[in-house]
Amino acid sequence: MTEPTSETAQNGYDVAGPYALGALTEEQRAAFDAHLEVSRASVDEVLAVLPVARRLAYTAPPRTVPPNLRERTLQAATGAAPAAAPIPAAARAPKIPAVRPPSGSAPRGRRWPLVAALLVAVVAAVGLGGFARQQASYARALQENLDEANRRATMAELDVAAARREAMAAGRRAAVLTAPDTQEIVLGNQPNAPDARARVFWSTAEGVVFTASGMPPLAPGQSYHLWLVPDASPVSGGELPLDEEGRIAAVVTLPEGVTEPVPMAVTAEPAGGGATPTGTVYLLGRPEA
Repeated sequence: MTEPTSETAQNGYDVAGPYALGALTEEQRAAFDAHLEVSRASVDEVLAVLPVARRLAYTAPPRTVPPNLRERTLQAATGAAPAAAPIPAAARAPKIPAVRPPSGSAPRGRRWPLVAALLVAVVAAVGLGGFARQQASYARALQENLDEANRRATMAELDVAAARREAMAAGRRAAVLTAPDTQEIVLGNQPNAPDARARVFWSTAEGVVFTASGMPPLAPGQSYHLWLVPDASPVSGGELPLDEEGRIAAVVTLPEGVTEPVPMAVTAEPAGGGATPTGTVYLLGRPEA
């Protein structure tokens, strides 16, 4: 494609009129066609000039040029008579009267401005379409980049939030494990969890931490659940998150009224748990007397 010249790019309004009238050279038209693809202002200017250019084609009536117009023009410009003798009237070509078209039709000699105006309109529409497609492409690329940036920012925020939660949980576990009043409670595995090993670290001052390894995987929709049994009625100690290696490390939120070590059990329950244990028991334990 021919690149628009700097003059064309900088003077789009000046070139729009001659472009609409079909008065540009082939090279100038090619340059301005390229300019229209990137300049909405010039496209608007050409579309505004088109109606005027079309009306100009029908403003002046057709005239027959006098045969001696050239000689008279040269004589007026130079002040000297033309060197060649004037052609006798008898030798002159007979004057052919102008044939006027039927009423309602445009004269043949004046059809080209209308055709040129239509072509200009088509070219301008193509230029406007190219400009619109380019702007739509820019908008799509910008939206895609914005969506990707938002996705990355969201993922970064989630990663940071998860890291903070893990750091806080690790800090709480460390505080419990190192507290001077921490008591260790061993939970025994049941037949359906032969490789399981579990301990509870209970600190009245810092809290409770549950740890386990070798826990068997559960069916989809189920999770391990801790139950505290201060009396005959067990109360929930919350869900216990299981990793892919069969390990559990959780800070336990004690239910209201439970302040001292009590017997405990771990069962498999539907995700979310319930008010009372209903599933299979995997671990059991009680504090030492």
